[in-house]
Amino acid sequence: MPRNDYWGWSHRPAPQAKTGSYRRKYGTSWWGKEFLSALQRLDYSGRLSRGQTYANKGLVEEMKQPAPGRITAAVQGSMPRPYAVTFDWQPWQPQEGKIIVEEIRKNPALLGQLLTGALPEEIMQLLKDRGMTIFPDTFAELRAKCSCPDWAVPCKHMAAVIYVMAGAIDNDPFELFRMRGLDLRAELVGTQDEAILESDAPPLLADLLQPVAGIPPFQWDEELATSIDFGGITDGGWQAVRRLPTDPAFDSAGDFPSYVEKIFTTSARFADRLWLRDDSKSGKAGELLPPGGQLELHLNADLQPTTFAAYNDEDEPLLEIRTEAGLLDWLLQVEQLERHQLNKEARSLLLGFQLARTLVQRKSFVPRLLVGSEGAYLVQYVPATADDTARDILDKFYRLTAPTLLYYVDPEGTFLEFRADREGEQLLATLMGCIIRRATEKLTGDTPARRLFLLGPAERFTLVGTEGFGAAIHRWLGQLYLADRRFRPIVKVEEGTDGLTVEVLIDDREAAGKQPPVPLAEWLPGAERHDRLTIIKTLSFLSGHFPELHVYLAGNGNSPMRFTVAKFAPVLTAVLPSMEALGVRVLLPGALRKLLRPALGLSAQTKPGTEVFELSGIISLDNILSFSWQAALGDELITEAEFRKLVGTANGLVKFKENYVLLDEAEVARLLKALDAGEPALKPHERLEALFTEEYDGAPVRIGPELRKLIDGLRNGPAPAPPAGLQATLRPYQSRGYAWLHTNAGLGFGSVLADDMGLGKTLQVITLLLKYAEEGLLNREKAIIVVPTSLLGNWHREMVRFAPALRAQVYHGSQRKLPETDDYEVLLTTYGIARTEETTLGKLAWRVLVIDEAQNIKNPMAKQTRAVKKLKAPVRIAMSGTPVENRLLDYWSLLDFTLPKFLGSRKHFNEHYGRPIQGEHDQRAAARFQKLTAPFVLRRLKTDKSIISDLPDKVVQTEYCALTAEQTALYQSILEENMRLVRESEDGIGRQGLILKLITALKQCCNHPAQFLKQGAADFTRSGKGLLLHERLTGILENNDKAIIFTQYREMGELLQQMIRDSFGLDTPFLHGGTATKDRDGMVERFQTDTDCPLLLISIKAGGTGLNLTAANHVIHYDLWWNPAVEAQATDRAYRIGQQRTVFVHRLVTERTFEEKIDQLIQSKQEVADLSVVEGEKSLGKMTNREIGELVRLG
Repeated sequence: MPRNDYWGWSHRPAPQAKTGSYRRKYGTSWWGKEFLSALQRLDYSGRLSRGQTYANKGLVEEMKQPAPGRITAAVQGSMPRPYAVTFDWQPWQPQEGKIIVEEIRKNPALLGQLLTGALPEEIMQLLKDRGMTIFPDTFAELRAKCSCPDWAVPCKHMAAVIYVMAGAIDNDPFELFRMRGLDLRAELVGTQDEAILESDAPPLLADLLQPVAGIPPFQWDEELATSIDFGGITDGGWQAVRRLPTDPAFDSAGDFPSYVEKIFTTSARFADRLWLRDDSKSGKAGELLPPGGQLELHLNADLQPTTFAAYNDEDEPLLEIRTEAGLLDWLLQVEQLERHQLNKEARSLLLGFQLARTLVQRKSFVPRLLVGSEGAYLVQYVPATADDTARDILDKFYRLTAPTLLYYVDPEGTFLEFRADREGEQLLATLMGCIIRRATEKLTGDTPARRLFLLGPAERFTLVGTEGFGAAIHRWLGQLYLADRRFRPIVKVEEGTDGLTVEVLIDDREAAGKQPPVPLAEWLPGAERHDRLTIIKTLSFLSGHFPELHVYLAGNGNSPMRFTVAKFAPVLTAVLPSMEALGVRVLLPGALRKLLRPALGLSAQTKPGTEVFELSGIISLDNILSFSWQAALGDELITEAEFRKLVGTANGLVKFKENYVLLDEAEVARLLKALDAGEPALKPHERLEALFTEEYDGAPVRIGPELRKLIDGLRNGPAPAPPAGLQATLRPYQSRGYAWLHTNAGLGFGSVLADDMGLGKTLQVITLLLKYAEEGLLNREKAIIVVPTSLLGNWHREMVRFAPALRAQVYHGSQRKLPETDDYEVLLTTYGIARTEETTLGKLAWRVLVIDEAQNIKNPMAKQTRAVKKLKAPVRIAMSGTPVENRLLDYWSLLDFTLPKFLGSRKHFNEHYGRPIQGEHDQRAAARFQKLTAPFVLRRLKTDKSIISDLPDKVVQTEYCALTAEQTALYQSILEENMRLVRESEDGIGRQGLILKLITALKQCCNHPAQFLKQGAADFTRSGKGLLLHERLTGILENNDKAIIFTQYREMGELLQQMIRDSFGLDTPFLHGGTATKDRDGMVERFQTDTDCPLLLISIKAGGTGLNLTAANHVIHYDLWWNPAVEAQATDRAYRIGQQRTVFVHRLVTERTFEEKIDQLIQSKQEVADLSVVEGEKSLGKMTNREIGELVRLG
């Protein structure tokens, strides 16, 4: 509302800023700045600057060019109706326009710069030479008018339009010509060339989407997943982005590259810290991945996640997360799960997360602009693809992308899916977006462009003068995708007699392998117009990094660029890396491809006087090592004198023999400083790491001949003979394992025996212990073996069976007592006893300490782990059948037990090996780790060619377990009650029924208390068989094997189903007598073909005939039928024609119960084939009370 001042003049309030307006800079390009400067020089009133405020408020509501040279605009002032502003700038005459077009066409370099959105400064001189100017000489030339009452020229409304015009010129220099009536873009490009005219238009999000179709088949390829090496991922994305033109007009706030750099660095730091630091925070598999749940991630119109859920078959959510923070936390927890606990969709999603995290951490991503819903613009960050290594990694991941993970939900609520060729990239873009948004949530975006690059909601450039910003952003980013274009430039460098020459070749992707790249000078004349213009545009952009390219392009590539060797150094170190960062291939001659840089490696020798010594472990080996610096050029070692002479006489690029050496002054100074400092100061674990990996800090380590001879002599001595008292014939690979254990033990080195389950680790260790006993090494200092309770009985039986002369005692149970020194050579105990009797056992000096299922000490802070590590023994052996490489921190725990301090601290190990190998899939780190640990870790797989030939087709193992305390009490109760009834009964059918009832009840008790009691928790820990089965299933699943589990009882099968679901998160099918034929066939098909179905439960009668289950390489008989024929028939479901692997059969038996006694009868070939009454055989029903009592009693 107007107000009156003291004099009575009416004043209206200043107009309010339009929604979405913001403070901008104008004249950010040299030509926009020149346009403003020319007018400012002519503005004697000094009022031009007042228009900037109006422009920033968005008060220029409309701007048109109805005729050549005529510009009209509507500017909102203090009055309700906008003021009309017009400029009538004298247009160029047709002949003048023709001259401009012809001059530019003659020079491809000028044309190319214009196409990239830059105005070549040469045009100013070109026009001046012809008496023309591109900027106004006087303000009067503009013939400006405004409908406002202000008499001054320019008024603030005119000035506002001038600033908007300057912004438009900044954004697109073609606008400057169009204002003078010359549509230079159309004249140069040709309106028929839609490919060029549309190249500034961003891609449509709609083109990436399609209606949801049927669910395509998806199989997870573990071998392919394992082959992906993240180690080759570089910061190629940032290296490309930082080479984009500075101060793009679409930002208008200034220093946009610094803002983008902040996004990259902030995101990289966040990703580097994006790890779960506390394993205890990880949830259970069944909670994180509900069995039977289908994982889905839904995106909104801004391509931001709205819902992550696991749905059942009825589309009901079993798990639901609605925030990006929650999704990232879920992924971090899933990363802690064992491999076998993940279904194929979860594996795909987790791999995508790990790759996305690494891409962000390494700054290997680039922005991409999309046109989304209703024409709004979106920015995504996608993986950088400028180099072959990156493309190979991404191609492998895209083949492993589950097709049902990602869905787009449009504003109307319609579900769409991404095209098959885009879904992998989109999944990575989504996950990277989650990380980047979380990382940059404290950064602010003051302009629409900055908000877009912060991955905020979609933006619409509707303010006058900003309508072309979307195309400008796309044009600015387009240089990041040179490698995706059909025609791509290649920079070729060749050696000459007087230096080096550089030329450009053009490669046609569609003719790959059919046609070699063609020199630019030959390609240009015959190229299609739009292809020619695209290449010119690309080379003009590249000339900003390679100035010589501008002259080369102006000459149509007819004269190659020439350099002396000395002058080529900056091209080699700065220009060509810029080309490669932007996706341009660079072809170098062999000598430059193998460019040498001086480096310092290490040389390792034995200390003087070390000729004969006795090793007493890793530390004594470290004590004999001596390290010194060794200068090198590539693989060639040179003396310190030669090195000092080389670096002291030259700088830059120099020829050395047949190669080139690049000498960087700062790097040379660093190397000389290290040499002057003398012997390197390495920590003990760094010295040992350098010795075994033959690498230190990326440089090679040279092992001196004396040290090499010493180490080889120690490790390659004669193989020991097996002990005389061994009651077994070792397979060849077992003999090698025994010899390896013996050699390491003799050197004082600990060993991790990590052979695959079923290959006989126990026998190999027993063989070593028997050898020690026969040599008298266990007379004073004994061996102690620590095992899970479920394996205690098996160990004792194996010792009795294979080494009866070895005096072994079990230290377990409530009545346990340490035997006298002379009464034993080996003490068998459990982890629980080792923890509770830490002081007692810790006082004894042991010769050998063996731990089985060594993953039980994976938690270094657990009391159990600390107790075991306190036991003193010069020979330490850890046994594990599970692939500990799946969780490398477990590896550290094992080696810290067998070789204390060898791998450094847990933190050091995680930084150098754990994270790089497991989280970042760094194959180089994995290879270095393998070299480091190879002498001390032995792992053979059933699939190894050297092992397969040693194995029979079928390995049958009877495995014993003890009853739990609950089972023991229940067994005794059943026994007493039912034996009383048997004793009181009369002979005949009634007595036989009571005996069968007793046997059935005891069987159920031995299986699981819940089966007999029909109540209570279905928990593995309540049953000895359950605990043993859990141990076996853990190994089977972690090795990606498959198993059939047989039981006689449907109710036991259902209990096992529940226990497996609760413990392993697996929905295991159960095939029993009541299963319909259709369901039965589906279960078999799923087990045979689906990697997410590693287990199949079968009631033994239902699985007796008609099934072919060759996908299984393990058969587990949870309870025995006591009829060898029936048992063999069930086993043969897996062991039959079509089976390509050795089948391992596990027969579970509870020790000291009737199960063990009956099994002994069967194994001794007595005629107890069935517990039913069979004519001609002595049935259980005809046994005397005493015979029955002896059979079923405990003990």
